[in-house]
Amino acid sequence: TAYTFTVTATNSSGTGSSSGASSAVTPVALEALTSGVAVSGLSGDEGSDQYFYIDVPSGAATLTVALSVSSGDPDLYVDTDYPPSLSGFLCRSWLGAGEDELCTIAAPAEGRYYVRVRGYAAYSGASLVATAAVPPGAPSITGITVGDGSLEVAFSAGSGGAADSYTLTCVDQSSDRESLSSSVAHQSSITSSGSRPLEINGSS
Repeated sequence: TAYTFTVTATNSSGTGSSSGASSAVTPVALEALTSGVAVSGLSGDEGSDQYFYIDVPSGAATLTVALSVSSGDPDLYVDTDYPPSLSGFLCRSWLGAGEDELCTIAAPAEGRYYVRVRGYAAYSGASLVATAAVPPGAPSITGITVGDGSLEVAFSAGSGGAADSYTLTCVDQSSDRESLSSSVAHQSSITSSGSRPLEINGSS
């Protein structure tokens, strides 16, 4: 359904005449994008538009928007204004027919970013994915288990992006370091690729 708009002004003396009617505008559906999750099966005619948005959190290192093209020639526009203009934008990718499109924005500010997929020519079978790369937040130590010559440290992941690995650093707080086994460094670090408990013992 198309809509037109008029505006009137009112003060203590009354209401003035209405403005002229605006041009007719048809609302366009906006689809939310989840970081790293692809929206597939996109298609459109020449001159068609599809609109999406993604909310980028504070501290993101990059925002990457990738459009995989199966056939035809869609173009890609990204901006913080809606709709992304065809002439003013943060990023535009408009390669030839059949080529994948890519927009990368370094250090994006926190906020909502709009994505426009424009059919330069008819296309089908396209897939869109937007990824906001966010560093992981600080983990929380949830418990330390004392064993026979070992310590097991349990922790939970922090907020922010998913971690690829964790590094546990152990700092000796003893005033008599000579009593420690020579095989244990005064400051030790170990790395794990998961969030399972990490263990430091006399042979690490």
